[in-house]
Amino acid sequence: MRALFIHSGNMFGGIETALISVASACQRGGASIAPEFALCFDDGRVATDLRATGVGVHSLGAARMSRPWQIQQSRARLRRLLESSAPDLCVTPSAWSHALFAPVVRKRRLPLVLWAHDRLTPGRWLDRLALRHRPDLVVANSRYTAEGMTAVLPDVPVR
Repeated sequence: MRALFIHSGNMFGGIETALISVASACQRGGASIAPEFALCFDDGRVATDLRATGVGVHSLGAARMSRPWQIQQSRARLRRLLESSAPDLCVTPSAWSHALFAPVVRKRRLPLVLWAHDRLTPGRWLDRLALRHRPDLVVANSRYTAEGMTAVLPDVPVR
Protein backbone atom coordinates (compact mmCIF):
# COMPACT_ATOMS: atom_id res chain seq x y z
CA MET A 1 0.00 0.00 0.00
CA ARG A 2 1.38 3.39 -1.02
CA ALA A 3 0.79 6.08 1.59
CA LEU A 4 1.49 9.76 1.06
CA PHE A 5 2.17 11.67 4.27
CA ILE A 6 1.46 15.39 3.80
CA HIS A 7 3.15 17.71 6.28
CA SER A 8 4.65 21.16 6.74
CA GLY A 9 8.27 20.15 7.31
CA ASN A 10 9.42 23.45 8.79
CA MET A 11 9.67 22.40 12.43
CA PHE A 12 11.28 19.50 14.22
CA GLY A 13 9.61 17.80 17.17
CA GLY A 14 7.52 14.79 18.06
CA ILE A 15 5.45 14.57 14.88
CA GLU A 16 8.52 14.90 12.69
CA THR A 17 10.37 12.28 14.71
CA ALA A 18 7.39 9.94 14.29
CA LEU A 19 7.39 10.50 10.51
CA ILE A 20 11.09 9.68 10.30
CA SER A 21 10.52 6.57 12.42
CA VAL A 22 7.76 5.42 10.05
CA ALA A 23 10.03 5.99 7.05
CA SER A 24 12.92 4.12 8.67
CA ALA A 25 10.80 1.18 9.78
CA CYS A 26 9.16 0.79 6.38
CA GLN A 27 12.47 1.00 4.54
CA ARG A 28 13.97 -1.78 6.67
CA GLY A 29 11.56 -4.16 4.99
CA GLY A 30 8.63 -6.31 5.90
CA ALA A 31 6.19 -3.39 6.06
CA SER A 32 3.00 -3.43 4.06
CA ILE A 33 3.18 0.34 3.63
CA ALA A 34 5.43 2.14 1.17
CA PRO A 35 5.53 5.72 2.48
CA GLU A 36 6.25 8.88 0.56
CA PHE A 37 6.25 12.37 1.96
CA ALA A 38 5.04 15.70 0.61
CA LEU A 39 6.45 18.68 2.50
CA CYS A 40 5.83 22.40 2.17
CA PHE A 41 9.25 23.24 3.52
CA ASP A 42 11.63 20.62 2.17
CA ASP A 43 14.99 22.21 2.92
CA GLY A 44 15.26 21.51 6.65
CA ARG A 45 16.12 18.69 8.97
CA VAL A 46 12.89 16.77 8.42
CA ALA A 47 13.41 16.54 4.68
CA THR A 48 17.09 15.72 5.09
CA ASP A 49 16.40 12.95 7.60
CA LEU A 50 13.55 11.52 5.52
CA ARG A 51 15.68 11.47 2.37
CA ALA A 52 18.43 9.71 4.34
CA THR A 53 16.04 6.79 4.89
CA GLY A 54 15.59 6.41 1.13
CA VAL A 55 11.90 7.35 0.89
CA GLY A 56 10.48 9.72 -1.69
CA VAL A 57 10.19 13.33 -0.57
CA HIS A 58 8.18 15.76 -2.71
CA SER A 59 8.07 19.53 -2.45
CA LEU A 60 4.75 21.35 -2.24
CA GLY A 61 6.36 24.78 -1.85
CA ALA A 62 6.10 27.13 1.08
CA ALA A 63 2.58 27.58 2.45
CA ARG A 64 1.63 29.91 5.25
CA MET A 65 -1.91 30.53 6.43
CA SER A 66 -1.30 34.26 6.21
CA ARG A 67 -0.48 33.97 2.49
CA PRO A 68 -3.46 32.55 0.58
CA TRP A 69 -1.60 32.57 -2.75
CA GLN A 70 0.98 30.19 -1.27
CA ILE A 71 -1.79 27.86 -0.12
CA GLN A 72 -3.27 27.85 -3.64
CA GLN A 73 0.12 27.08 -5.17
CA SER A 74 0.85 24.27 -2.68
CA ARG A 75 -2.59 22.76 -3.24
CA ALA A 76 -2.01 22.85 -7.00
CA ARG A 77 1.32 21.05 -6.55
CA LEU A 78 -0.38 18.43 -4.38
CA ARG A 79 -3.08 17.94 -7.05
CA ARG A 80 -0.40 17.32 -9.68
CA LEU A 81 1.47 14.97 -7.34
CA LEU A 82 -1.66 12.94 -6.61
CA GLU A 83 -2.38 12.67 -10.34
CA SER A 84 1.13 11.50 -11.18
CA SER A 85 1.95 9.26 -8.21
CA ALA A 86 -1.51 7.85 -7.40
CA PRO A 87 -1.05 6.82 -3.74
CA ASP A 88 -3.53 4.42 -2.16
CA LEU A 89 -4.19 6.78 0.76
CA CYS A 90 -3.08 10.09 2.22
CA VAL A 91 -2.14 10.82 5.82
CA THR A 92 -2.23 14.26 7.43
CA PRO A 93 -0.32 14.23 10.73
CA SER A 94 -1.45 17.62 12.03
CA ALA A 95 -4.42 19.97 12.11
CA TRP A 96 -2.45 22.36 9.90
CA SER A 97 -1.78 19.87 7.12
CA HIS A 98 -5.31 18.47 7.39
CA ALA A 99 -6.91 21.93 7.14
CA LEU A 100 -4.80 22.89 4.13
CA PHE A 101 -4.71 19.68 2.13
CA ALA A 102 -7.74 17.54 3.02
CA PRO A 103 -9.88 19.33 0.38
CA VAL A 104 -7.43 18.35 -2.36
CA VAL A 105 -7.33 14.72 -1.22
CA ARG A 106 -11.14 14.61 -1.01
CA LYS A 107 -11.50 15.90 -4.59
CA ARG A 108 -9.31 12.99 -5.76
CA ARG A 109 -11.55 10.64 -3.75
CA LEU A 110 -8.63 9.05 -1.97
CA PRO A 111 -8.90 7.60 1.53
CA LEU A 112 -7.86 10.24 4.06
CA VAL A 113 -6.31 9.42 7.43
CA LEU A 114 -5.84 12.04 10.13
CA TRP A 115 -2.95 11.01 12.38
CA ALA A 116 -3.86 12.86 15.58
CA HIS A 117 -1.05 13.72 17.96
CA ASP A 118 -3.36 15.79 20.17
CA ARG A 119 -7.08 16.42 20.53
CA LEU A 120 -8.68 18.81 18.08
CA THR A 121 -11.01 21.27 19.73
CA PRO A 122 -13.51 23.64 18.09
CA GLY A 123 -12.21 26.42 20.33
CA ARG A 124 -8.98 26.75 18.31
CA TRP A 125 -9.29 28.34 14.87
CA LEU A 126 -6.90 25.94 13.15
CA ASP A 127 -8.67 22.92 14.64
CA ARG A 128 -12.02 24.33 13.45
CA LEU A 129 -10.62 24.54 9.91
CA ALA A 130 -9.34 20.97 10.11
CA LEU A 131 -12.65 19.67 11.48
CA ARG A 132 -14.47 20.93 8.37
CA HIS A 133 -12.96 17.99 6.47
CA ARG A 134 -14.06 14.59 7.73
CA PRO A 135 -11.30 11.98 7.51
CA ASP A 136 -12.07 8.32 6.81
CA LEU A 137 -10.04 7.26 9.82
CA VAL A 138 -8.31 8.88 12.78
CA VAL A 139 -5.17 7.27 14.14
CA ALA A 140 -4.56 8.59 17.65
CA ASN A 141 -1.28 8.58 19.51
CA SER A 142 -2.90 7.91 22.89
CA ARG A 143 -6.17 6.98 24.59
CA TYR A 144 -6.54 10.61 25.68
CA THR A 145 -6.27 11.82 22.09
CA ALA A 146 -8.60 9.07 20.86
CA GLU A 147 -11.31 10.05 23.35
CA GLY A 148 -11.05 13.70 22.32
CA MET A 149 -11.23 12.85 18.64
CA THR A 150 -14.29 10.65 19.18
CA ALA A 151 -15.98 13.62 20.84
CA VAL A 152 -15.47 15.95 17.83
CA LEU A 153 -15.76 13.33 15.07
CA PRO A 154 -18.27 10.84 16.48
CA ASP A 155 -18.98 9.13 13.16
CA VAL A 156 -15.32 8.54 12.24
CA PRO A 157 -13.48 5.37 13.32
CA VAL A 158 -10.65 6.12 15.75
CA ARG A 159 -7.79 3.72 16.35
